[in-house]
Amino acid sequence: MTTIDANYKSQPLSLGVKPRVRVSPLAVGLLACLLAIIFSPVIITMINSGNDYPIHIFWASLWDTTGMVPVPLPHFLYQVTLIVTAHVLPGGSYDLAAAFVGIICYVTLGLIIFAIIRPLITGGSARLRTFIASLTTIVLMLVGPINMLTWGSQNLSLGYIPSHTYHNPTIVLLKPLALLLFLYAVRLFESVKSRRTTILACALITFLTSIAKPNYTIALIPAIGCLVLYALVRKQSLNWALLIIGIALPAAEVLLWQLNYARGSSIGGFMIAPLAVMSLYSPENLLPKFILSILFPLVVTLFYWRSALKNTSMKLAWLTFGAGAFYTYFLAESRNYADGNFTWSGQITLFILFIAATVFLIQQNKEFFMERRLNRRFVLSLTILLLHLIGGIALYLPHLGANWRAWL
Repeated sequence: MTTIDANYKSQPLSLGVKPRVRVSPLAVGLLACLLAIIFSPVIITMINSGNDYPIHIFWASLWDTTGMVPVPLPHFLYQVTLIVTAHVLPGGSYDLAAAFVGIICYVTLGLIIFAIIRPLITGGSARLRTFIASLTTIVLMLVGPINMLTWGSQNLSLGYIPSHTYHNPTIVLLKPLALLLFLYAVRLFESVKSRRTTILACALITFLTSIAKPNYTIALIPAIGCLVLYALVRKQSLNWALLIIGIALPAAEVLLWQLNYARGSSIGGFMIAPLAVMSLYSPENLLPKFILSILFPLVVTLFYWRSALKNTSMKLAWLTFGAGAFYTYFLAESRNYADGNFTWSGQITLFILFIAATVFLIQQNKEFFMERRLNRRFVLSLTILLLHLIGGIALYLPHLGANWRAWL
């Protein structure tokens, strides 16, 4: 029988929750297949009728065949991954490579979430615990803004902060990397020293996350800075080796290179432009749309605020989202600001916040999983999560067809 530590409610989000839980390989395989079935049609539709997928595929193929980058690419991991995959898979098709990479990213992301959630489910049979963890994983991979009030105007995404966007392949590639980086970042505030292999793995993940798409890294760094400063004031121990070698140095190196690269190219820099990008696509109701985008983690935090203030994962996730939301609403590119590339920071940090809030909610309600005891806060939190799921499914479904843009 799984035991629970006395400080269970304050444990940070981690892949290393003890004791380790054995899960049937068949169950993991079935979850992987289900994730592939859910997201493969979306990927195929985006390759055939999207705008970001075809252009990124074209850039990769041109880079591969001519050795030249057609446009400035400060984040190029997707193109490199696509080129390598196209050469490995039979036929050399870049479309096939894009589909393969997309499926692998979704499946990998789902399995990471499952590995986080599964040890937290402590009641019932092994099959039931695995089912609940699998269901929670799928929910987190589909949640979206509570957009029912704008269904009539076919507005499911614009003006909101969606935690999932399907038309861009680089954000799909970023998600599993960003989640892993978040897990490593939580360890910065643990007193246990990290092994060299852990530090090197963290440095690699930081590097890959930043060259996949820097939007998560630029939000995580100031959040880490705030918590490090707080820890120093409180004279709390920090994992300095992991902080400096695993995150700070690789992040600084990549971000500085990207900044210099952008300034010397047609991309340009950035400017402070409050609400310029968000109001361009949704001139009205930005505040209620913001609240309806974050309602679940907001309510969970308010319901259990005393424990949330002690939970490293929640503090880091909220601070990172705060930075990401600031970039989303207040920054814009000095050239082609309508592209809205800073909005990716709000989206990816909100996705991580949803995961952290879900883990935190489970930790606060271990009695339900062990003794089937419900309480109002837990039920209301799950109800709001269900509303996010409905909104997310509503956003997912149009992406199965060529007319998906009409529903943004």
